[in-house]
Amino acid sequence: MLCFYTSLFINLMLPIAICRAEKLEDGGIISSLIDWVNGFPGGFFNSEKLEILPIQYAPVPTETTTFPPLGVFAKADVAANELLMQIPPSAYIEVWGGKLVDDESWDVYYHNMCLLSKKLETEMHLGDESLYAPYIRFLNKQAKGQIPATWSNDARDILRELLPEEIDGLSNGVDWIDDHFKGSCISPFDAFQEHIVALVKQRCYDDALIPLWDMVNHANGPHINTNTTSWYDNGGIKVWASQLIREGEEVFASYDGCVDCSTTAREWGTLEILRDFGFVEGYPHRYIYE
Repeated sequence: MLCFYTSLFINLMLPIAICRAEKLEDGGIISSLIDWVNGFPGGFFNSEKLEILPIQYAPVPTETTTFPPLGVFAKADVAANELLMQIPPSAYIEVWGGKLVDDESWDVYYHNMCLLSKKLETEMHLGDESLYAPYIRFLNKQAKGQIPATWSNDARDILRELLPEEIDGLSNGVDWIDDHFKGSCISPFDAFQEHIVALVKQRCYDDALIPLWDMVNHANGPHINTNTTSWYDNGGIKVWASQLIREGEEVFASYDGCVDCSTTAREWGTLEILRDFGFVEGYPHRYIYE
C-alpha cells in the first residue's frame, strides 16, 4: 500500500522515485512471514520473482527497533498475468463474524475498526503464542506516529491549514481517533492502544488485516501494475501482474480503485489520502467535487 508512512513534507517536495533499495536486515522476520503464508493451503508468495525491500522515497524512522517503510519489488521480470501472491482467509486477522454492514455509515465503519483493533491488540499481547505470530512479529516492527491522527497538535494544525474544512463528509477529520475511539473503544491515555488503532487504519482492508498484501503500496493511473480478486473470495485474495513488471520496479495497487472498494473511487481521492495517511500521492492526482 503506498507508503502510509511517507512524510507529508517529503512528498510535497519530491516526486515519486521508484528506486530499488538495499536489503533489509530484519532478523528473518519477513522470510518467516512469507514461509508462514506459504504454509497455508493455497498460500503463495512468488519469492522467485518478488522481494520486500525498504522504499527510498520515504524517510527512515528514528527508532532503531522499527522497520523503515517497505515495498514489494520485482527481482526479475514479471510477465503480464503472472501470479504474484495468494493470501488465504485463514491468514487474515478479521472480524467478519461480528461486523456490522452499512457502507454509508461512518459509525458502522468505526465500530468495525474498533472490533478489529481489539482483536489485533489481543493477538499482539499473545505475541509468539498467537496463531498469527509471524505476522504479529512484523506488525510489532511498525513505527508509531505515522498517520496524521497520531501526530502532535501542532502538526495537525498545519495539516488543517492545507485541507478544506470538510472533505468526504467529515469535518476536522484528522481528529477521528480522539473523537471516535478514545474513551469508547480505547483508553484516552493508552499510547499502545492508539498505536493499534492507527495500525488498523494504515493496513486494514475494511474489516481484515491481510499479511504481505498490506505491503503493496498505492499508486494511480499507469503506475498501477496489478489486478486482484476480491479479498472475500473463498480462496482469499489473488494478485497478479496486469502488465510486464521489469526487474527493479515496485509493485503497486490502488487504495481507491480496488475490486472491493465499492464507491470509494467516487468519494476518496488525493485530499482524503493526505488527511488519512499523511502523504501526497504521486501523479495523476484525483480530486473529488460534489
